[in-house]
Amino acid sequence: MVRGRSPADRERGLRVGFVGVGSVGRPMLEQVVRAGHEVSFHARRPEVAREVAVCGATSVASPAELGAALDVAVVCVFSDAQVHEVCGGDDGLLATLPAGSTLVIHTTCSPETPTELARVGQARGVSVLDAAFSGGPADAAAGRVTLLVGGEVAVLERVRPVLASYASPILHVGGLGDGQRVKLVNNALFGANVALVAEAERLAGELGIDPARAIEAIGHCSGASYALGTVRAAGSSAGLHAAAGRYIAKDVATAKQLAAAAGTHLGLLATAADTLESAADTLESAADTLESAADTLESAAPGGPSPLEAGLPADTVGLLAGLTTTRAIRRYRDEPVPAEALRAILFAATRAPSGSNRQPFRFVVLADGPNADAAKRLVGDAARRIWQTKQHTDGYDRADAEPASPRARLARAMRHYVDTFEQVPVLILPCLVRYREPTLMEGASVYPACQNLLLAARALGYGGALTGFSLAVDAELRALLDVPEGTVIAGAITLGRPAGQHGPVRRRPLAELVYGETWGEAPAWAIDPPGTTFTAAGPPNATETRSVPGPNAGAGTAG
Repeated sequence: MVRGRSPADRERGLRVGFVGVGSVGRPMLEQVVRAGHEVSFHARRPEVAREVAVCGATSVASPAELGAALDVAVVCVFSDAQVHEVCGGDDGLLATLPAGSTLVIHTTCSPETPTELARVGQARGVSVLDAAFSGGPADAAAGRVTLLVGGEVAVLERVRPVLASYASPILHVGGLGDGQRVKLVNNALFGANVALVAEAERLAGELGIDPARAIEAIGHCSGASYALGTVRAAGSSAGLHAAAGRYIAKDVATAKQLAAAAGTHLGLLATAADTLESAADTLESAADTLESAADTLESAAPGGPSPLEAGLPADTVGLLAGLTTTRAIRRYRDEPVPAEALRAILFAATRAPSGSNRQPFRFVVLADGPNADAAKRLVGDAARRIWQTKQHTDGYDRADAEPASPRARLARAMRHYVDTFEQVPVLILPCLVRYREPTLMEGASVYPACQNLLLAARALGYGGALTGFSLAVDAELRALLDVPEGTVIAGAITLGRPAGQHGPVRRRPLAELVYGETWGEAPAWAIDPPGTTFTAAGPPNATETRSVPGPNAGAGTAG
């Protein structure tokens, strides 16, 4: 029983706090909220705090403030040093956690760290559990993270209702530090297996075999392993290193230190550790953007995502919800888009399909700097000229328009958009590198990538609009940015944190847009879900004669 709370309080759930709400910590936190516990958290970055708070958890300013009113404190940060930082000192969790509370450490760290923290906590009546985990974001969201727990069984049972909201199985493996030891042995073995797969790729290539085909085939043979499956999911061992090499190397290096302290060694695993550390070093600058991602080494546990998924920020919107709710966003907050968000958004964009996998798309990302400012001015001037003409020819400036009508609202949004274009946080120019003569279908190689970009932005709480305003200043942009001949600037995408909300996406009824075996006749299943919002707008009637602008003539959207 946790002291200091009435029976009525305990029936409402435990008071749980999280430090470390990255790619794994955040879905853990969300599961605890869903389980009915009272949840709070500390995040260093304001934008992260805002995003996490949406699920109903409360953000607090420091670990010490967080710990003052908790029954269970959960730590899911990246490194051993960060565990000491958030738990120790005058501003750490152990400075304020009340007697009877429990500190749960999920971070892969030195096995001595839980014991050291337990000695500090003992003086305050605070228990500590060493609870290393295996799994990734999808596992946490599905309640299937594996926990390797070291510590007193009675303490584990006290906090099991919290841990069980995101973990199964929960395995008690011994005393404090033993959870870390079991995980480090597991991770060293996994790292060695990954290194062996990399060697198999090398050998296949030197024998004149496509390494990817060889690995695919071996996955169905006696040489198959969990590590090989993980490499296959990442595309190659290089792809796995790019996504998770830093974390693999960190844990294997810790295992080497643990073995040395015990008077033993990793044996053959040492070679794998050296290989992985070398690969991770070459990727360190990119991996630094994965701050707060907790232990994504294990991201491809059975049934879980690939390491590539674990190396990305947590998705705040489901795929289907994103597809059906993403719309053009033209009003942005005055705040930059962080580098880690841009990395994830552009990573998603460049994973779009393209003919023969040629990937002829390129993206010029303009956030700040002299060229960015100049490009925004050029496109902004063009946007104002184009909108001035469009609002007159299409009747957006009619004096008798109803102020609350969709047309009037759009007119106001567009006027604000073009008038403040120079202040957009990010301007992205999607480009197509032509490898053959122009065809009517060449846009199929770049616009799916734009769609991916806008959907990824939606998933991370950002928004954007795809426009053709850049076409009016194509020559100027080429000269400014030194865009080579043979490359097409296919549009201009603005990106930022929405000043409002995405709101409903209005479309014509499904039965008007989807036909069965006869043109104009909808199949019986073409029924809109309840709550669908419709628009009065639509395509021109067949009897109308009007010019139809090209695909880039206005401001579009992914949805």
